[in-house]
Amino acid sequence: MMAGLSLKKKLTEQNKLQTNAIIIEENFARTPIVIPEHSFIKGCLSVLSSIRIEGYLEGTLYSKENIIIDDSAEVIGNIIAGGVTVSGKITGNIYCLGKVLIKNGGSVEGKIFSMMFQNEEGSNLSSSVSILNIESIENLRAINDQLNYKSDIVNADIYHRLIEAFNPSNTKNSK
Repeated sequence: MMAGLSLKKKLTEQNKLQTNAIIIEENFARTPIVIPEHSFIKGCLSVLSSIRIEGYLEGTLYSKENIIIDDSAEVIGNIIAGGVTVSGKITGNIYCLGKVLIKNGGSVEGKIFSMMFQNEEGSNLSSSVSILNIESIENLRAINDQLNYKSDIVNADIYHRLIEAFNPSNTKNSK
């Protein structure tokens, strides 16, 4: 009886996480443009809200919500976010607490760690993909809640704890 309750609890938690991922996808349509096409940023960009990148970014990109990499965009560096949609080019790792979607024409060279992953036909992946288990996602969310977007995120100890928590030993499968 206890095993049945435990399994039911895990399935309920998984359904909640999947529902959150769907809500994240729906919110992409309302994402403001932060870096317009033909713009260049070098360094760390850290925000609480969802953002859309249309230009060039070299450095670390962090959002507690969603990041859209537009088809005109190029990012060289790591991305940490609640959800990521890629139509442009990323050279670096993606650390995602929700869903990563690589659209037709999107390109990723690096490692992808996520709760859910989808790539459309015509995407270009030179990546390994690791799908995180529910316990890992809950741990990562707790660490993520402690991050302060106003601080120098790349040098913050909590940032390094978050990246370390994405370790492949915390995944249920890899592709």
